[in-house]
Amino acid sequence: MLRLLDLVMAAVAVSLVAATAIITCLAVFFRYVLNAALPWPEEVAGYLLVWISFAGAYVGLRRGSHISFGALVDAMPPQSALAVRVAVDLMLAGLFLFILIYSVSMIQLLGGDRLVSVEIPQWVFMLSMPIFATGALLHLAAKWWSAWRGARGRRLMGRPSRR
Repeated sequence: MLRLLDLVMAAVAVSLVAATAIITCLAVFFRYVLNAALPWPEEVAGYLLVWISFAGAYVGLRRGSHISFGALVDAMPPQSALAVRVAVDLMLAGLFLFILIYSVSMIQLLGGDRLVSVEIPQWVFMLSMPIFATGALLHLAAKWWSAWRGARGRRLMGRPSRR
């Protein structure tokens, strides 16, 4: 299930970057070639950036490509490194839960408003936040489940932990 979500989020990010590039080129063409500026490209492209940011953040989280101090944590004694990793995961879970709860509240409060230049409701763009937060929480849950199953399997088979 997470692999499918990974593919969808990567495809969404790539598609929206392409759409933003097309919208920007279209805006430039209309403004400077046809001398008839379109009223909506700047606003729509700006809101698409929200989707691009959250889809990209999800992809980065799943690939482990966000900035981190892996070398520092790896140099720690095993118990300290484990404590740091658990603390980081718990803080991330708290952040993602915060984003999920407050983005849903924000959608309920402001989602019915329409963009100024086109008749698109704002919830269409705000929906990226709870989708990202839910995906990120699923990623953490899968990570924890995998770690728990691995540790449990080592205990059941009498193997020492590699940590």
